[in-house]
Amino acid sequence: MAAPNIWTVGTGKVYATISAAIAAAGTVAGDVIEVYDTAGHTYAEQVSYSKTLQIIGMLGWAGLTITSNSGGNVTVGLNALGAQIENFTIINTSGAANSRALGSNVNVVWAKSCRLTGSLFGCLVGAGGGPYLHLQNCLIDNNNQWGAYCVNASNGLMLHHCTVVKNVLGGVGRSAGWIGPQGCLAAGNGAGGDYSMVTGYPYWNVSGDLTAPGAGSVTGFNTADFVNFAGNNFGIRPGARLTTLARLPGYSVWEVVKDITGRRRPTRERVMFAGCYYCFEQPTWGVGEMSGIA
Repeated sequence: MAAPNIWTVGTGKVYATISAAIAAAGTVAGDVIEVYDTAGHTYAEQVSYSKTLQIIGMLGWAGLTITSNSGGNVTVGLNALGAQIENFTIINTSGAANSRALGSNVNVVWAKSCRLTGSLFGCLVGAGGGPYLHLQNCLIDNNNQWGAYCVNASNGLMLHHCTVVKNVLGGVGRSAGWIGPQGCLAAGNGAGGDYSMVTGYPYWNVSGDLTAPGAGSVTGFNTADFVNFAGNNFGIRPGARLTTLARLPGYSVWEVVKDITGRRRPTRERVMFAGCYYCFEQPTWGVGEMSGIA
C-alpha cells in the first residue's frame, strides 16, 4: 500500500490556505494535510471537504484557529467517510439559525483534540446532514446555544473524553437521534442541563448537575475544582486532584488505566479523569507506552 501524500499549508508552505490544499487536483482520498502557522495563528475560511483526508494542525492541541462567518452556517464540514480534523480551535460567528463550528453530512468522521467555541452551536448534527460524528479529546465551551446537539432521528454523535462547559442553553443533548458521551465532563452549562435526553451507550460521565448518564457516572461536580472557571481555564486544580468528582470512579491512585479506545491513560496521579486531557495536562507516559492521543 502506497504511503499517503503529505501536503503542507501555512506561511512559506505549498499552500496558503487549507481550502486551497483540499481543492488541489493532486490532493486525493487518503492524503494528509499538515497545517503550520500563519498570521495571527488564524485561518479565516470555511473548510468543507468531501475527500477522505486527515487535516492536522501542527501547533499542538487547538493551537491554530479556523474561523468563519459563512452563510453556509458551518465553519468545518467533514463530508467524506473517514475524514478527520485534529488540533484546531474552530469558531463560527455568523449567528444564523443552526450555525455551528463543526458539522458533517456523512457517517463516521472524526474531530480530535479540537476546541469548539464562540459559535451558536459547538457541534450540531442532523440539521442539514450529519449522520454519525465522533468527537475525541475536545473542549466545547462558551457557545450561545448547545455545546453538542443532535436533532434528527437517524443521526448520532459520539463524544470520547470531552469537556463541555459554559454553553448558554446546555451542554450535551438531543431532540432526536442519539448521543453517546463516554468519559466526558460537563459542568456550568445552561438551563437545558449538562446532559439532556442522552442515549447511545453512555458511561463514565461526570456532571455539575444531576444529569450524568450511564454506568459509573457521577453528578455534582463543583466548578471550583477548575483552575479558573471564570477565566476559561478548565484544568483541574492540582489541589483538587485527589478529591474532585472528575476522578473517574472505580480506579485507585496507583492504577494505570485504559480509556474507552483502549489507550493507556496514566496521569501524574496514575488515575484517569473525565474530560479533555489537554485541558489540564499532557499525559505522562511510561517506557514503551503510546505517546500520543489518537
